[in-house]
Amino acid sequence: MSSTQRLISADSHVTITDEAFLANVPKKHLEAAQAVIDQAQAASANSPMPNNRAHRHWPAQGRPGDADQTARLEDQDTDGVDAEVLYSQSTFGFEGGLFYAMNDDDARNACFSAYNDTLAQWIEAAPNRLIPVGIVPATSSEEGITELERLVSMGFKAATVPTYPKVYGIPSYWDPKYEGLWKTFAATRIPLSLHTAATPHFMEFVIDDPTPAKGIAQSLPPIHMAELISGWILGGMVPNNPDLHIVLVESGIGWISYYLERLDTMHRRHSWASRGMLQELPSTFWQKQFHATFEDDLVGMRTLDLLGTDTLMWASDYPHPDSTWPESQDVVTRHFDGLPDEDKQKIVWKNAAALYNIT
Repeated sequence: MSSTQRLISADSHVTITDEAFLANVPKKHLEAAQAVIDQAQAASANSPMPNNRAHRHWPAQGRPGDADQTARLEDQDTDGVDAEVLYSQSTFGFEGGLFYAMNDDDARNACFSAYNDTLAQWIEAAPNRLIPVGIVPATSSEEGITELERLVSMGFKAATVPTYPKVYGIPSYWDPKYEGLWKTFAATRIPLSLHTAATPHFMEFVIDDPTPAKGIAQSLPPIHMAELISGWILGGMVPNNPDLHIVLVESGIGWISYYLERLDTMHRRHSWASRGMLQELPSTFWQKQFHATFEDDLVGMRTLDLLGTDTLMWASDYPHPDSTWPESQDVVTRHFDGLPDEDKQKIVWKNAAALYNIT
């Protein structure tokens, strides 16, 4: 590659087609899988979200590399990016969310496995440059553990569960039923990704939003993501599993320092420790067990001393509207101007390489 600055994107995307997915579904579950696809397509046709892509264009829009491996590697080279951590998107959503509507346990689990098998096949072209994030069912610890351990055996280095479980009618993650799953994530040292997503109340914002581009609703994900920091710390999942690492994906970083400060303030003023809650300040868990990705966030660059440079990872977000493709090298040069080079190297590739064992 011609680039002199190594870059690893900690958040990019790949589209898994219905045809590729169905090719991996066992024959006895094909009818159930096709029914979910049909439901998803019907729901998409009736979505209240506007088709913003019809009236604007960004460089990565419609690139063949969204779904084609060879074209993706070419686009990586064009952008000067060595490797990408890939969050898959499809008819079913990037969390496999619509699988949760399936009543047949065997069919649902078969679909999760078939989806992950399809993702594994997609990255075979260059497994050192295409790093897949597997999707783990969160219907029960048993089902989740079975698929997570299978992913580990297949060489996966990252996995995700639904960011907001109540969207799919499953319990909140502090429910004791999940304890075994979080312990397995910790034991396998697989980072648990929580990608920005629609909250249970997101559609209320969408429907009420008067702006043509639904700009109010689109601007709120970082605010919603604050819920995850408090939930995973105060809900006990992070403190109870010191080897569990949580990655907040595609929500920026400029807001995080303030929110950690607020949690610490609430801890002191409301005497959480004396009331049987957390003994340590909530912020102490951030640098030990949390990570966050961003594309460009100049406010966040002013808070590096508060967040810790080991917790942050740059991302190109290819091929979404926020993507820095094909100017990632220039964007990174401008973005980190004036910062210590060691901080820059950690954030643009070293931290991702360490977390995901990318050589």
